[in-house]
Amino acid sequence: VQSTVRYDTRRYDLYALYLSLHERGYVLASVLRHSLCAVQSAHHSNVTISVRKLVIHLISLQQVAELRRIDCDGETATIGAGETHEALARSSIITTKLPILVRIAGQIGDPATRHRGTLGGAFGSEPARSDYAGVWMGLNGEMKTTHRALSAEEFFSSQDHTPLHANEIIVSLKFRVPKWAAYQKIPYPAANHAEVGLFIGQLQNKSWRVIALSDKNGPMRLNSLEAQLEAGAKPAQLTWPEELVQTAPFFASRLRALMDRALEGAPNE
Repeated sequence: VQSTVRYDTRRYDLYALYLSLHERGYVLASVLRHSLCAVQSAHHSNVTISVRKLVIHLISLQQVAELRRIDCDGETATIGAGETHEALARSSIITTKLPILVRIAGQIGDPATRHRGTLGGAFGSEPARSDYAGVWMGLNGEMKTTHRALSAEEFFSSQDHTPLHANEIIVSLKFRVPKWAAYQKIPYPAANHAEVGLFIGQLQNKSWRVIALSDKNGPMRLNSLEAQLEAGAKPAQLTWPEELVQTAPFFASRLRALMDRALEGAPNE
């Protein structure tokens, strides 16, 4: 599991690094149990990083079958953490049941990123900045790892870090199939992830979810708006939280604009 690469700081040879990984420490896991053993072994070994010495642990999960699945029982869609963004964008199940995810997956990065990047990777690396974050929380999402199950709100309970442990692998993520849902964002021009995003949707049990997404604070539920909607208010007639309007007026005005855009495709019910 361990690979040690020595290099001169004046000449960083990526090809030499690539060869060293394959010769000394590249692990191509085929089953989840094998992956977990490799991760635990890497976690307990001595890791040293300095100017002259780099210790690398590289474990590939791309051939782990347990991480590659897309299925739906009618109410909940389960997606393996190893599924790529491109696989989501092309899935007939996701296209039919969760078209909101098809749009998000199809806009991530560039073609190379979409073909190699995975859903699990999006949640394991800077998840608060991912477009998936607001939709996953809005659709009452749940994460299964090798150790436990986490709800979306538990996963995003801290703004500083995720609750994942060093030897924990994301296995799958669940999304509730909504009655109706929409997601809009104001993207960063260079990175295309959301600077500000808004999710609004109604689940099949007729409960409403409204999620505001900020690249600084991650996703957060707007409970007062959800309460108004469940009390029968029309989305276009919502009273926005006074605290949000006073403390972050620019953020609130952008959310209002996104709400207007999201409601353009809303049903007339």
